[in-house]
Amino acid sequence: MMKREFRNKLLIILGALALIMSVVGGVYYWKYRKNPKIVEMSVDMMRTTSSDWKKPGKYWETSQFHTPNLHKGKNDVKAVVLHHTASKGTGEIVAKELCRPGRGASCHVVIDTDGTRYVLARPEEMPFHAGYSKWGNRFRVNTFSIGIEFHGNTIKRPLTNEQIESAVEYLRPIIKKYNIKAKDIVTHQMVRDAYIKAIPGNKKALPKVDITPVEYKRVLNALDTANLLK
Repeated sequence: MMKREFRNKLLIILGALALIMSVVGGVYYWKYRKNPKIVEMSVDMMRTTSSDWKKPGKYWETSQFHTPNLHKGKNDVKAVVLHHTASKGTGEIVAKELCRPGRGASCHVVIDTDGTRYVLARPEEMPFHAGYSKWGNRFRVNTFSIGIEFHGNTIKRPLTNEQIESAVEYLRPIIKKYNIKAKDIVTHQMVRDAYIKAIPGNKKALPKVDITPVEYKRVLNALDTANLLK
């Protein structure tokens, strides 16, 4: 009799816990999944209290990750090279991976789909992002360019408006400070094609597929609208 009573009480307790969990799950779904602005507000509050984050304009930016994958010396900033990550996971995961020692590739900034910027290197630093490359009469584009990685794959889906707006926000002071010309804002594919044309015998320099021409044009149009192209 005692065992039966204990079992019944246990079943009642477990049933109550299951009901509570169901209610909590339902509240989360309807309150947060159905209202993403609440999630955004909570993220904003978290970032506001962290010294690792700042909001220099409309979009959040962090420099808490710094890539060790750098050339020695100072960047002679004359160009901007646009890339897409073509990676799964969040922008933060990609940023952390590009900061892994020995990774062999990185960039100056990763721009997530919500416009969040993960700044991995200062403009004067030279991360590995362009590889075998040439632009104008110069090789080794890493040594004179800013590398931007848009999180996502532009072959499968376009850049978000937030990503493009954030890129304009990030590039505004850089373009003005270093007087970067419109003709020198290019894609990874463009600098790779220029290298292959100049040195067709290098079998390691394979054709590069990256940010699509359509999305590249969208970025240029946004920069033009912001009066940043010369």
